[in-house]
Order: sequence, then C-alpha cells, then structure tokens
Amino acid sequence: MAQSKMHYAWWIMISSAVIALTVLGFMSNGVGIFFAPVCEDLGFSRSALSLYATILQLTMVVSLPIAGKLFPKINIRMLLSVSTIVFASGFFIMSQGHSLTYWYIAGFLQGVAGGFLIYLPIPILINNWFKSKTGFALGLALAFSGVGGAIINPINQYFISNFGWRTGYIALALISLAVSLPFFLFVVRFKPSDMGLQPYGAEEVKPGSVAPELTGVSASAALKTPSFYLMFFTGALLALTCNFNAHIPGYLTSIGYPAMVAATVASTVMIGVIVGKVSLGVLNDKFGLKFASTFGLLGGILAMVLMLLGQANVYLIYVGAFCYGLGYSMLTVEPPLILKAIFGQKEFSSIYSYITTTQAIVGAASVFIFGLIFDLTQSFAADLIIVGAAYLISLIFIFAALNFGKNLQSKKNTVEM
Repeated sequence: MAQSKMHYAWWIMISSAVIALTVLGFMSNGVGIFFAPVCEDLGFSRSALSLYATILQLTMVVSLPIAGKLFPKINIRMLLSVSTIVFASGFFIMSQGHSLTYWYIAGFLQGVAGGFLIYLPIPILINNWFKSKTGFALGLALAFSGVGGAIINPINQYFISNFGWRTGYIALALISLAVSLPFFLFVVRFKPSDMGLQPYGAEEVKPGSVAPELTGVSASAALKTPSFYLMFFTGALLALTCNFNAHIPGYLTSIGYPAMVAATVASTVMIGVIVGKVSLGVLNDKFGLKFASTFGLLGGILAMVLMLLGQANVYLIYVGAFCYGLGYSMLTVEPPLILKAIFGQKEFSSIYSYITTTQAIVGAASVFIFGLIFDLTQSFAADLIIVGAAYLISLIFIFAALNFGKNLQSKKNTVEM
C-alpha cells in the first residue's frame, strides 16, 4: 500500500523557513556588510547611516499591530508577496543613493513592510498549521535565519568587491525575491481550513474531549511583580546585544582586516546562531532554564573578550564570532520560555507583547547609538564593552527573575481565577 502524502503543514513549515532564510537571513542580516563601503564612498558617518535601521524599526513598531489585524482578513499570499517586493524595493532605492535621504526613505518603506514579514508570519503560520510538533517546526524554521545570514554575507561581499556596493544592493534584492516569491505566491496558505484540511496532529485530539483550561498569572498581576520588570529589562538588553551585529563588519575593517574576512566573520556569527538555537533548545529540556541561559550568555561575554583581543589574531575573531552567535540566539529562545515558566500560559501573549515592543524600540535606537559611539571615539572598543556588560547583567537578571518567580502561579492573589 502506498504511503500517505506528506501533510501540507510541512510545506507551510518549509515556506516559513523561506521567510526566515530570505527576510531575516538575506535582507536583515545581510545589510551590515554595506555600511563600511557606503560610508567610505559617500563620506557618511556611521551614526548617520545607522539611523536608517532606527527608522526601519520605529516604523515597524507602528506597522506590527496593523499587520496583526490584517493577516486574518486579507489573503496572506498577497500580503507576504507585496510586503517582500516593498522591502526589496528599499535596496533598489539605496543602490541609487547619493544622500542619506535615500536610506531614510528606504528604511521607512522597509519598516512598513517589515511589520508583515519579520515578527508575525512564522509563529502565526506554524501555530495555525501544527497541533503537535509545534516547537520542532517553529525552531527548525527560525534556524534558517542563521543559514541565510551565513550564505548571503560572502555573496554580498563578492558583489561589493567586484562590482561595487550599488550592484551589491541590487543583487541582494533580486536574490531575495527569486527565492521567496514562488513560495509566497503558490505555497503559503493562512490556515488548514482554507484547503479543507485539519492541522498536523489534529487526529491525535480525541473528538468530544475538552481541552484543559490554561492556567497562569494574569497580565495585570504580572505587571506588579519584580520578575516581570527583570525580564522587561533583560529583553531590552538582549535586543541591544543583537543589534551590534550590524557593526561587526565595520569593526573588523576598522582594525585592519580586509573586507572578505569581515564577510566570512559575519557568516560565522550566523553559524553560531544556528548552533545556538538548537543547543539552547536541548539544554533547556535537559538541564533547565538557568543552565541554558548561562550557556548562551557566557558565550556572548566570551565573544566580546575575544573580539577585543582579536586585533592580534584573526582566529580569536572567528571563535568570538561563533560565540557571539550563541549569545545572539538568546533573544528569541529564552525570554518566551522563561516568561511561560514564571507566569504560565493563560495570558502569555499579553505579557510577552510588552517585552517584544520594548525589544523593537531598543533595536531602533541601539544601531544608531553604537554608530554614534564609534564616531565620537573612532573605536568600537566601548561598544564591545557595553555589549559584554549587557550580557552579564542579563544573566544576573534572569537568575533573579526565576528566583522571584518561584511558585508565583500558586499564589491565589496573582492567578486569574
């Protein structure tokens, strides 16, 4: 007897991986390599050019809630396809740029489109299509953001070195569109019922059974606890550390390494991200949140030390870049797991939304701030020290949040009855 066909949910997982590969990997993680050649060619300061990323993320803070309302109402294939074209058009605009205005306009357009591409579609699609193996599907899809970053940085550097940064921007846009649009136009569906299907694993749910009521701390009660504010600031600090990634190529060229080394180091970071996401998931399951958090955050601290020492030895830079990828992985893996452990699932989305909004705002400011510090000091040393300190403070805050949050859900005055 022939085996049954693969459930369509796995095509949705593949499409989600393509979103991570192209939007997060190619178009988001691949832009840092352009900062140094653009600034050198056009005479921009790093802080002024970095304001492009600030505009992008601030605009996205506004577009995210709009996207959340439109996804259930408008054909998701159209939303993803149009948003990807708009996002890619930002690179075409930058390729023609002679003043900072081009980058700022591009940042605004990419921020509008990013609300529909960067945070929401992957978890929405995976949760709609999977009743079982949801975590596996989500983690596997998100890991492709690191794959995309590792692939695209050497490609970008090849085009920049051989044809110039303007051609590099155009190549980045065309590659991203060529890979993503076929999946967005022809494969993605918003939910299984659109195709007359059940979610993957739905057959495992017994008909007529009543799902257990979600338990946990109410959002209003969570806002009154020390654990919430410790995680609130931890989320902000982790966002700060991740946004230094855009300046790593510039740091390496500033201490004398050639552009191709900077590109391969940027790819090494993405390899660390892939390994980090898988490792953190395993460590959380086997040894707990504190152990996994220590692993990731100590990796980030070690990365900054090695980066500071790497002026004398390129191998230290590569090891540091890999370790930075481990720390980078903390942003998306640990905060939601810790918040669920402390506050439960009942109002998890409301509680977590406070953290993600803060991360977006800090992300908007931090790329600019890192660039400004370089402009003022003509060195990235202070930036590296700030990132290392942020990792250390995050480790302290996570341990404190978990300790304060022990048995919080069992306290009747904080649980939604």
